[in-house]
Amino acid sequence: MALQNLLKAHHIQVEKAHRAQDDVKAAIQLLSLSNQNGKPYFSELLKKLAKIKKRRANPFFFSSTIQLNLFWQPKLYTSCS
Repeated sequence: MALQNLLKAHHIQVEKAHRAQDDVKAAIQLLSLSNQNGKPYFSELLKKLAKIKKRRANPFFFSSTIQLNLFWQPKLYTSCS
């Protein structure tokens, strides 16, 4: 459901949601978007995942679910030129 929320927030249409090929095409389109500074969404995703991985190594890390929920807040990006 998180993917569908992000796609909707970025006005990306999917013919058949929850179908592998259509979801992959839409995810690629989403990951190709850039923010106002020209930074690709994909690079932000990798940074966030690296932080989550570090936190998991921390014995005081409580829940990856909480971290992922904080991460998947819809942000609006523009397409790469």
